[in-house]
Amino acid sequence: MKNIFDFVPKTSIPYIEKLLIDKKIIFLLKNKRKTKHGDFRITKDKKTLITLNKTKNKYQFLITLLHEIAHYETYIKYQNTVKPHGIEWKNNFRLLMLPFLNNFIFPNEILNNLINYIKNPKASTENDFNLIILLNSYVLIKITTNINNVNIEPPKYIVLNNNGAPIKLTNVRGFLFSIIKY
Repeated sequence: MKNIFDFVPKTSIPYIEKLLIDKKIIFLLKNKRKTKHGDFRITKDKKTLITLNKTKNKYQFLITLLHEIAHYETYIKYQNTVKPHGIEWKNNFRLLMLPFLNNFIFPNEILNNLINYIKNPKASTENDFNLIILLNSYVLIKITTNINNVNIEPPKYIVLNNNGAPIKLTNVRGFLFSIIKY
């Protein structure tokens, strides 16, 4: 049975373990949902539940995990008296992210964008174009093609869309080529 530690960068596990000491949170892993990466809620019997999408992108999973733990922290302190992504949540999210903002956990290019994002985090990383492009670039599959014994020069990588279908990378104003490395 998989647990949350199977979906995060290995170097982040000690920080997460320390963070979760004494927290009474039930974690539920879900198959990928189109509308969200995770959520936090209080069950009818007053238990705290965090659901997270299973993903091959360990960086996205870690950010989502911390995002949802920030909701937990905000709920514990304020109950339902503040906005879900208000200043209290933003402050909690920033504090939770600080120990993870290093290049032992995140690649430098994600780290630089994540530092900018965390200055004023949104309800979803999907709202930060530069960050989501970088995060998505880490769900890459290398392509090799050989048709009729003739080597064809394919794109070096493909990116999978939300439905798992491949997307051909093209030069969009030079932007994608500066991110994706072979």
